[in-house]
Amino acid sequence: MEKSQKAKILLFSIDFEDIRYLVPDGFTYRERLPQMIRKYLDFLKIHDAKGTFFMVGKAAAHYGDLVKEIIDGGHEIGCHTYDHKPLNFHTRQSFREDLDKNLEILYKLGAKNIHGFRAPGLSLTAATSWAYEVLEELGFRYSSSVMATKSAFHGWPEFGSKFKLVNNKIWELPPTLLRNPFLSIPFASSVYFRFLPVLFSKWAMVNAFKRGEPVISYFHSFDIDFEQERFMHPGVNGSFLYNFLMYYKRRGMLERFENMLPEDVAIMPHGEYVENYLVHSTPETVPPLLRVSAALQ
Repeated sequence: MEKSQKAKILLFSIDFEDIRYLVPDGFTYRERLPQMIRKYLDFLKIHDAKGTFFMVGKAAAHYGDLVKEIIDGGHEIGCHTYDHKPLNFHTRQSFREDLDKNLEILYKLGAKNIHGFRAPGLSLTAATSWAYEVLEELGFRYSSSVMATKSAFHGWPEFGSKFKLVNNKIWELPPTLLRNPFLSIPFASSVYFRFLPVLFSKWAMVNAFKRGEPVISYFHSFDIDFEQERFMHPGVNGSFLYNFLMYYKRRGMLERFENMLPEDVAIMPHGEYVENYLVHSTPETVPPLLRVSAALQ
């Protein structure tokens, strides 16, 4: 595809994690991850596209054959930590050790050239910006770990929603936000997409493409799992409201998402976009970018 600010590019990713690891007595519940991951693989195959799978190391080790299937399909493999612990529960040293363990598992399963990282819960904030230095040490090229808006959990609105080159080393690609004075959420991702009316999300996507911006979208296996047993999800601080939203409108989610995509959208992995549109970019081929230092955040 010719590089153009008007190209309709969707960066599609899946967080590969088994929620049962994080739930008390979780393995008393049914195994659901393989079935859901294969639905996403079918979706990508229909669109003749590749995606990025950000892998939790513990889940990858458990589902090694499925990981190899994803790799053999030509999809990008990224890191999502070993045990899905948010960055605010890590020190610099424990984070480094976690990523070393994660990478070791993924490389043993056949992954190559792992350059992408996503923090659990989009938990990269000003307080944990030291993570960029660890990512740099380990050879990562990009992260998609910042919730660039106010959030009940890990928001960093001061970062801004534009892609940024941190420390002149690591590209940060925040998930694309709905631009509205009253609501700023990732309109094409996870529970946020399920919460919004589809026409609202479609309008936001059309506007992003008109601005010449790619749309970053992320989902989990559970986002399309309407048969999953009910339990209190981890990471919602015991809130019954947030837990309700975790199950809200899962049935038909992938079909609704697919129906809002323009016919000429190009779906690609994050790493491909970084390599082709950012690393070798010129001011004429990408939207205005702000180069920042994590130390100044």
